[in-house]
Amino acid sequence: MKELLELIIKSIVENKKEVKISSENKEDGIFFHIDVNKEEIGKIIGKEGRTISAIRTLLKIKALKEGTKAFVDVVSKQKEA
Repeated sequence: MKELLELIIKSIVENKKEVKISSENKEDGIFFHIDVNKEEIGKIIGKEGRTISAIRTLLKIKALKEGTKAFVDVVSKQKEA
C-alpha cells in the first residue's frame, strides 16, 4: 500500500525527492503520514479536499482487499528552503 501511495503522491508534486511517507501499524489499521513541503500541501489536498479524499478512498479499497484499514494524513515537518 505504501508503494501505491508513494506513486500517487509523487505524480502530483513537483519535488519528488522531498516526499516522505511513513507508516504505523496499529490495532485500528495502518496509518500513513505524508510529509511534503508547505508549498505542495495544497496540491495533495486539492480544491475542497477532493484530491486527498480520492487518495484516501483508493487506499481504503486496497486495504479492504488486504483485510485491514488504512488512514492517511498530510503533514509538513520539512524546513522551508
